[in-house]
Amino acid sequence: MRESYLLPDSEAIALEALRLYVPDLAGTPIQYVVKMPDEWYHLMPVVMVRRTAGTAENSSYLDQAVFTVHCFASTRRDASLLSRSIRKGLLDASRVPFVSKTEGGSMFHFREIGGPFYSAGNDNVHHPDVFRFVASYQLMFRPVV
Repeated sequence: MRESYLLPDSEAIALEALRLYVPDLAGTPIQYVVKMPDEWYHLMPVVMVRRTAGTAENSSYLDQAVFTVHCFASTRRDASLLSRSIRKGLLDASRVPFVSKTEGGSMFHFREIGGPFYSAGNDNVHHPDVFRFVASYQLMFRPVV
């Protein structure tokens, strides 16, 4: 029987991987967040990465998480490029697999669920000169023991 382990923080690992694999957009540092800050409009490009679903496939060793990723930029072209860069970054990190330096876990599987696609936004984040692309990805995590 396999030993039971504390599963790692999947959001923290995904953010750490993205900061390493996709640090900037055409030389401009990307602001990675889990929750949009009040003054987000002046931080672009902004990528909001949030776990929105998932389950521990094996609750003692394997976490299967679904993330929704929102990419904000001041042009549609940049928002599209950003979203595609994020997709590639997550895919590349998962193939290695990516091992977190701080969270005691690794990210090792990538599957695209939907997107990236243009989303006009809602009342909380809508500005006429901001463009957003949204995508959902399934990522798998396990503790590093």
